[in-house]
Amino acid sequence: MTSINTKNTAKLLDKDYVFVIAEIGKNFIQSEDDRSVEEYLQNAKDLVDAAVRAGADAVKFQTHEVEDEQLNVDITSPHFQGSDRYSWVTRNTNATPLDTFLKPLKKYC
Repeated sequence: MTSINTKNTAKLLDKDYVFVIAEIGKNFIQSEDDRSVEEYLQNAKDLVDAAVRAGADAVKFQTHEVEDEQLNVDITSPHFQGSDRYSWVTRNTNATPLDTFLKPLKKYC
């Protein structure tokens, strides 16, 4: 069973409380050119801070692992014009490495 750690467990137990989750998705990497993982991490932290200021109780990110979801075939993505989907998903994978992005972001949150 997966456990959820929260600083405000009492809120979760209050039947009248609305738990707000901010959907950050992949908005921390919205640029046409590649940027450093450090810049993406700072962007993600800034979005977490904005979500907290807006009153969110949690945040949700979206990441991609190219090996899990995409073959190296020519499919054009409508989400990132000028790039095939394999390159786009590879870029997302490379932007969020475990040790230098995901773990530091989890610690920050």
